[in-house]
Amino acid sequence: MPIAVLRRLLCGFWLFVLAPLTVAAEPYTPFFPLGTWGPPNGNWSPAKRALFFEHWFGGALLGLEESPISANVPETHDGFVLRLLVLPSFHPATSLRLSGDATGVGDYVFKQSDGPAGYQAIGLDQQETGRFAPEMVEALRQNLAVFAAPGGRMPALAADPFICLDGAGLVLEYADRDRRAAYFRHQCELSRSDPFWQLADVLDRGSGGKVLELFRSQYGGAPTDDR
Repeated sequence: MPIAVLRRLLCGFWLFVLAPLTVAAEPYTPFFPLGTWGPPNGNWSPAKRALFFEHWFGGALLGLEESPISANVPETHDGFVLRLLVLPSFHPATSLRLSGDATGVGDYVFKQSDGPAGYQAIGLDQQETGRFAPEMVEALRQNLAVFAAPGGRMPALAADPFICLDGAGLVLEYADRDRRAAYFRHQCELSRSDPFWQLADVLDRGSGGKVLELFRSQYGGAPTDDR
C-alpha cells in the first residue's frame, strides 16, 4: 500500500475514531438543581421529583440549545431574565427567554423544537429574536412584582384537586444576580386569575403570540376560572 494512502487512512482513523474518545466530556450543569422546586405533592420525594423534572424539562431545554437560566442574567446590577417553556402533548416544544433591566429594554429569543419533547430527544428547528414594545415592557414590569419583591414567591396551588391525565406542561423561570425561581403548571391547573398564566400571557403577547401559539390552538385559547 502506498505510504500516502496509508497516511490518509491513519489520519481518518484518528479524526473520526480516536480523537472523539480523547476529548473529555463537559460536565453537565443541571437546569433545575435540587432545591429549585417547592415541597412536592403526593408521594414524590424532593430528589425524585427534581430528577424527573430535570429529565422532562431540562431535556427539552437542552434540545432547544438553551443553558441554565442563571447563565443568561445580564451583567448590569439590575438585570434579570425570564424564560417560559411550553410542552404541548404531541406537538413541538417552544420557549421564550427574555432579558431586561430597569431601563425598560426587553430583548427576547424564541425557539421551537423539531418534534414533541419528553418521550424522545428533540432538536432546534426555529429561532427568532426581537424586542418587546414599550407598553409590553410596562405590563411585564407590573406582573414581575411577584418575582422581584424581596422574598417574593409565586402563589402555589392547593394540593392537587385535579386528575391531569394529559395536556401541556408549562415552566416559568426567573433569575437575577441574587435569586432564581422556577414554577410548573399543568394545563388543567391554569386559570385566568393565576399569576403564572398572567405573566405567561404577557410574555406571549410581547413576542407576537409565538410561544403560546400551539398551546392556544390545542386548548382553545386562554384558560377560564371554571377549571
